[in-house]
Amino acid sequence: MQDSQNQIGPINGIIRPLSAAERLSLEDSLNWLADGFRLERPVELAFIQSLYDDQLRDLIDGAEQDFEHTDQLLISLGLSYGFTFLYDGDFAWARVVDEHGEETVVASKTHHLSIQPISMIEGRLRERKAVDLAGVRYATLEGARAVIAQGTWRHSDWTRYLTNSEESACLRILLLTLAEIINAQQLRSRLDEIFFARALSVVGGQNSRIERFG
Repeated sequence: MQDSQNQIGPINGIIRPLSAAERLSLEDSLNWLADGFRLERPVELAFIQSLYDDQLRDLIDGAEQDFEHTDQLLISLGLSYGFTFLYDGDFAWARVVDEHGEETVVASKTHHLSIQPISMIEGRLRERKAVDLAGVRYATLEGARAVIAQGTWRHSDWTRYLTNSEESACLRILLLTLAEIINAQQLRSRLDEIFFARALSVVGGQNSRIERFG
């Protein structure tokens, strides 16, 4: 996406609520940045911008040669940036699974679209790109709202399946444990198929298009 213009494109994949483990990992990442710099949560956008600029300067100057060494910082920085998209209440944390892998994202509560704050931060740093993160945030939200206002994108009620999906996961563990006890490999395989199919139906299908920003 160019900073001056939102480029929105469909992808194949699913969007789902965060699991308990993923929510814990999210909290750990948000705390990692706040605690490391002795800040209150949520971390202010001005500090996120300052830290981004510092990382960009180090990369340009060659002070940071090993980009992968900064993975935890990039994740924490991206997720802290993502938190700023939650302020108006239209978005919530979610998980996108697609042909590119998995990522914790900020997703619309009412439509099947998402914003990838980690990718937004990491991609621009890899390109050694100086950006106004507040401006990128504004343009991204405006682009998302424009898509919703057009009425051409399908509604999504993925958030209401949070409790059901967790209950389903517990039931799956219970049944697989039972299958393990009776050593029924065929039953175990069938249970895997059933619960995988159910998960896809809950979040809208294996090849659901997700409007992706960033």
